[in-house]
Amino acid sequence: MSHNIEEKAKGNKDNKQEEKKEIRAAVLHSFGGLKAVKIVKRNIPILADSEVLINVKLCGVNFHDITTRLGLVDSPPLKTPFVLGSECAGVVEALAEGVTEFQVGDRVVALPDARAWADVVPVASKYVYAVPETMPLQEAAAITLTYSMAYMLVDKIASVKPGNTILLYSAGGAVGQAICALVKAIGDVTVVGVASEGKREQIKNSVTHFVDRTADISTEVKKLCPGGVDVVLDCVGGAEGGRGGYALLRPTGKYVLFGSSGLVTGESRSILSVMRSWWSAEKVSPQRLCEENKGIFGFNFRRLLHHQPGGHEMVREAVDAIYKLWQQGEIPANIDGTFALEEVTDAMAKLHERKNVGKLLLDLSMEPKEKEEEEEKKEEKKEEKKEEKKEEKKEEKKEEKKEEKKEEEEKKESWLEEKQAVQNLVTGIGTASNGNHQVSQNSQVSTAVNDVRLMWGYVAMCQVSQAMWRGFPMGYGLCGEVSQLRGTTWDHLGPHGTTWDHMGPLGTIWDHLGPRESL
Repeated sequence: MSHNIEEKAKGNKDNKQEEKKEIRAAVLHSFGGLKAVKIVKRNIPILADSEVLINVKLCGVNFHDITTRLGLVDSPPLKTPFVLGSECAGVVEALAEGVTEFQVGDRVVALPDARAWADVVPVASKYVYAVPETMPLQEAAAITLTYSMAYMLVDKIASVKPGNTILLYSAGGAVGQAICALVKAIGDVTVVGVASEGKREQIKNSVTHFVDRTADISTEVKKLCPGGVDVVLDCVGGAEGGRGGYALLRPTGKYVLFGSSGLVTGESRSILSVMRSWWSAEKVSPQRLCEENKGIFGFNFRRLLHHQPGGHEMVREAVDAIYKLWQQGEIPANIDGTFALEEVTDAMAKLHERKNVGKLLLDLSMEPKEKEEEEEKKEEKKEEKKEEKKEEKKEEKKEEKKEEKKEEEEKKESWLEEKQAVQNLVTGIGTASNGNHQVSQNSQVSTAVNDVRLMWGYVAMCQVSQAMWRGFPMGYGLCGEVSQLRGTTWDHLGPHGTTWDHMGPLGTIWDHLGPRESL
């Protein structure tokens, strides 16, 4: 019995392992546009030495991921194809031998150089950070990388103090908002925030002064801060950063370049943009720095963390510091939006277009929006509009038919009246001919001429109205009327010779009749 139970348990365990054999991952197949990123099925990765296997729940989307996709980083983490992503949060699923600082089931955040956007991720333990018990995993995913960068910029490099004035580029981004929160915690710091006009309302409470990124930044800052600024924090670089950068510093001021988002001008990388950015950036010699008592600093978080000796220890100190600030209620998570893993390109597009104010996350438990259903709804709306137009056309045709029918009835009534008038005329001619045998031949000719005119007018009338022509009864239409004329008028004209002899030459009678139009 116990043997059977053990076998059954073993079978269930094998089935679970079989179910989890494949995982989802956001794979970059080639450097370039969004189409190069695909969600694929992959085998569960095998742990290497000193690694932690994480069952991922959430991922952070950072601008570094955009530049990696475009191939704009100086040393890509791996050769394509590889799994994108540099930040994830989840639960420890397994540990390599020798890893003692974590246990299976621990909630953690990891900052690998790549491979973070997948259901299961192996990460070296030195890039893994334990999440405080009271901190929701979603907030841990939102603040760890973003605030670590901001903390090192504000505290370690710029050394911002109360009374300082800072000029902050991309103030509406995730790192920009994190910097605003940190200097607010310091207190008495003036922040001149540069951002797109569309973000003015959203960030007005986090900056002291707002400057539209399309304006003449140098001129605007000089109006706001005539004495200059103490710190410039620039993640744009190139021409845009140079417009309000180094020249605005006070003596002992610091210009800090911590990114180059100005290189990203389109969905795909552009060598022209790189060259333009380099060429337009202000070049400052060390001698000039010495003479002007100013400083220029550079900060690359990824290179510090993954490629420089002791960098991961500095970052761990920053992570510990920001977790404490969160526990003290000093810093908010600033989450702008959450997407399903299958919607990773939508998240990247939003970040690429600078439409976010705060952090973007991928929630691997979320179901993607059914784009097919959305398309079907659009098609249904189109069909509904088509049907509405068809109904409108039908109604218009009905109205047109009513008008046509009305016109036909009016024409028919007019034709009946004219027909009755002709019949009355024929009857009158017959009666007059039978009652007066002494009519002179000239009178008979005159009557014949009138009858001929009547006949031509009748023919013209029938030609004008097809409806009237079709309306003649069989044997009683024009031919019937003419036969009646022949039976009355023509018979009373007398013998053929007499009639036509008295009418004169043929031309005479036609001259008398006049043009056909007059009939």
